[in-house]
Amino acid sequence: ERRKKRMSGGVKLLGWPSEWGLPSIDPRSLEFQLFLKFSEVPFVFEHTSNPDLLPKGLPVLQHKDKQIEFPDIALYIEENFKKDIDSHLTREQEHEMVTLRVLVETQLENCRLYNWFSDELNYNQLIKPTLSKTQPFPISIWFAGAQKTRSDERLSFEYHKNTEFYDVADDCYRILSNRLGSDAYFFGSTPTSLDATIAAHLAIHLYSPLPKPTLREILNTNHLNLVQYCDRVLSVLGGPPSFSDVRSDIVEKEKEKKEIRSRLGYTVAVAGVSLFLFSQLYRTIGVRT
Repeated sequence: ERRKKRMSGGVKLLGWPSEWGLPSIDPRSLEFQLFLKFSEVPFVFEHTSNPDLLPKGLPVLQHKDKQIEFPDIALYIEENFKKDIDSHLTREQEHEMVTLRVLVETQLENCRLYNWFSDELNYNQLIKPTLSKTQPFPISIWFAGAQKTRSDERLSFEYHKNTEFYDVADDCYRILSNRLGSDAYFFGSTPTSLDATIAAHLAIHLYSPLPKPTLREILNTNHLNLVQYCDRVLSVLGGPPSFSDVRSDIVEKEKEKKEIRSRLGYTVAVAGVSLFLFSQLYRTIGVRT
């Protein structure tokens, strides 16, 4: 642990846990891992499952005796490490970056929330058990449900009930795809903070192994350059996960759960039959006496 700390220069990023072969299941936690990599600031990423302990949520940067919450991480890195990966952008590009970031963090993020929490199959089979696993008992009992309620409230407040979220996602992807074109990054040959934001969100859309992976299907069918872009950006964190391995692992876990339920059901059935036979025997003996 001390050796890791020395190698990271004392920089630690606290964020949501990893899952499904991704460094984190939270877009923002993944975004700032990419941001620090692009900034060439050595760091250690540490999983934590208590985001509500911090007033503004995760991720959080720890350095020396300071704790910096995510709205201020980029500014802190610029001021203390003299790293600004957006310094080469023109004023026009800075304005465009703000516009595209808002698109991703509002419209596309809402589409992810819909895909995760409003689709009952996705929620019950993957999202609920995954989120519950991140929390200690008894918080694990209600945590996923609380996240779903928060998502439902956000979507109902911001959208009409008949909104076609997957059409919204496709439109957002098209804007990003057309802007990226065949370039390596959104503003040329070097990554910016916008690339960290966009790639983090796309990675969650592409590699969440949902039973109904509608967002991934839209990307793979209509916007292949975004898929290739996302995989290229993720290479700085070890590359994209092997999706087939992730799915097979989930299938295997589901099989184990079914076997456990089957054995439990068999045990309960045997116990029930035994109790019935015992009661019948007791009645027979009672009649004879």
